[in-house]
Order: sequence, then structure tokens, then C-alpha cells
Amino acid sequence: MNIDLQTQSTLNSKRTFASFCSLGLAGVFVFSILPLLIGTIASELSLTPIQSGTIISVYYAGYSLIAITSFIWFNRVIWRKSVRIGYFLALLSIVAIIIMNDYQGVLVSMVFLGFSGALFFSISMGIVAKTEKVDQNYAFKMVPEQLVPSIFVIIIPLFVIDKYGLNGLLISVMALYAILLLFANWVPDNKVEIVKIDFKSIVKSTSALTALLGLLISFAGFLGLWGFVEIIAREYNISSDDSSVLLALSLLTSAVAPFLSGLVSERFGRLKPIMFSLFAAIISFTLLFVEASIYSFGAFVLVLIASYFFALPYMFASIAKADITGELSVLSSAALAIGSMLGAYLFGMFMEFLGVNFAYVFSFITIVFGMLLVLKVEKKHC
Repeated sequence: MNIDLQTQSTLNSKRTFASFCSLGLAGVFVFSILPLLIGTIASELSLTPIQSGTIISVYYAGYSLIAITSFIWFNRVIWRKSVRIGYFLALLSIVAIIIMNDYQGVLVSMVFLGFSGALFFSISMGIVAKTEKVDQNYAFKMVPEQLVPSIFVIIIPLFVIDKYGLNGLLISVMALYAILLLFANWVPDNKVEIVKIDFKSIVKSTSALTALLGLLISFAGFLGLWGFVEIIAREYNISSDDSSVLLALSLLTSAVAPFLSGLVSERFGRLKPIMFSLFAAIISFTLLFVEASIYSFGAFVLVLIASYFFALPYMFASIAKADITGELSVLSSAALAIGSMLGAYLFGMFMEFLGVNFAYVFSFITIVFGMLLVLKVEKKHC
């Protein structure tokens, strides 16, 4: 299957940059505000913990289904048309939640929100993989993906949810999607010719598959720990006010780190920044040996977030470079989704049955091992 883009310059234009940034944001937005969204839904509909967990699970299931199959459909659909369908599906799903206002309606709608989120994110990742400045574009794309949800979860509870409840939250999400929809016309116009998928070539792309595995493993370790930061803080007797400050700083760090990564991407290549990030991540874990306080725990969390988010765009770019088939780069979205699910479950299991120290060991091993796999691939191709 061949893709005939009008011109290579189209892929590297400012409009295309805006389009894949907006798609990336649309793809991660519900994912990023999921704790706020689920908490508000559970409160409004008086849901049990099991029901709340089921809603989260069906969202991840919908997201993962589209993300895992993205290597099949990405080069075989019209991107612009698919994006418009995705926004229609997302907006319709949110309207359904507002109208039906019950548990069953939320369940069905969250599946389709997962579909649309994975569609947006996979297309954004695939487009960036075809641009000239892959590293820089992956890095700058991550800035709005981290920054906008961070601002949203701080402002909306104060000014919207307190007054208007769940419907106010959902209408706010719809308003953001409506704004992002305006950028759909700037998605590159591609023409497709359907041919049979060469699964043999995909299986032989061991470097890209290895890098994807490294991304999945490292993200499982990172997100597993990140998801439990507030709970761990309580175990260390850190006040809720201090935890809120740490959360705000963490969100800011997750936006600043990839921005800095984009600024230096053309200067140092990929190998050195990933090695630097790996070293910094290892150093961050040594802070756990210091007597527990808001300062030592806060420094650990912030250094780990900074190091991992600084490396993440380079890991995406390593996968794109190693992808000789042009089919596998979009699977980065699947690696993140699967890593999220596995990481949260395994970290929680270790923490509950063996204690927080064993959970830390799980995160340390997976982050280091995963990044080493990506480094191995990058060293082979640099």
C-alpha cells in the first residue's frame, strides 16, 4: 500500500504541525483527566468502586483495541476523514452521557471515547513519524498534551464542577473538542491504495519491535508509580496541601521536560539524551534512601518525571527510525496504553502484598530495562 502525499513540504508545514499537536491533545485528553472524570461521574451517579473501575476498564479496552490494530489501518484510511469521524464519535459519546445520565450509558459511551482517543493519538504519532524533524516534532507535540490537561484539572473543579457538576465538566470537554476540530482541515491530505499487509516484513522488523517493547516496559514502570504518588505521599504523612503542590509541579515538569528535549534534539542526537535520562532516573531512585519528607519524596518524583519525559520523544523517534516497514511507528500509542494498564495493576499488586519498597523495585527494574532496550536499538541504528 502506497501513500501519495501531495508534497513532502506539506508534512513539514506549520499547518501540519498544528494538526498533529491538536490530534495528540485530543488523543490523550480524556486519558489524562480520567481520575477527575471518573470521580465526578461516580459522585453524580452514586457508583460503587467496582462500577467506577469497570468504566475505567472499558475505556482502556476501547482505546487499546484501536491502538493495537493501528498498524493495520493507519496507512489504509484517509486521515482527514477519519479524524472528522473521530470527533463526531467523541462528541456524540459525551452528549449520550449527558442525555442518558446512567451507568449503562456511561459504559457504552466510554468505549467509544476510547475508540476516538486512540484514533486521534495513533494518527498524530504516525504523521510525526513521516516528518523530517521527527525528534523535535515528537517533543513539541508532547507540550500541549501535558500542559492543557494540567491546566484543565486545576481550573475546572474550581470554576465549573462546583457550580454545574458533571454536565459542566462534560460540556467543557466538548468545547475543547470543538476547538480542536477546527484543526482537522489541516491534517495532511493522503491518498491510499490498498494492498495486502506484509506480516513477514513486520515480524522481521526486530529493531522496531524491540524498541516498542522497551517503551511498553519502561512506561509500565513509570506510570505504575506515577498513578500511586498521592497514595504513597499519604503513607509518608505528607499533607494534602503539600501533595497538591507536588502534583501541580509534577504536571508542569511533564510539560517543560519535552519542550527542553525539543530545543536540544538537533544538537545531541538520540543516544546521549536517552543515556542522560536513564542516568538521571537511576539517580532519582537513590533519593528514596533519604529520610522520607516532602522534600526528599518531592525531589524523587520531580527528577524521575523530568528524566522520563525528557527521554520519551527520543524513544518515539527511535521506534520511527527503526521501523523499516512504515507500519509500526503508530504502535507507540498501543505500547503506552498497554503499559498503563499493566503498570497500574502490577505496581498496586506489589504495593498491597509486598509493600511500597517492592513496588519501587518493580518500577526501577522496568524503567531501566525498558530504556536499555531502546538504547540498544538506537545504538544499532545511530
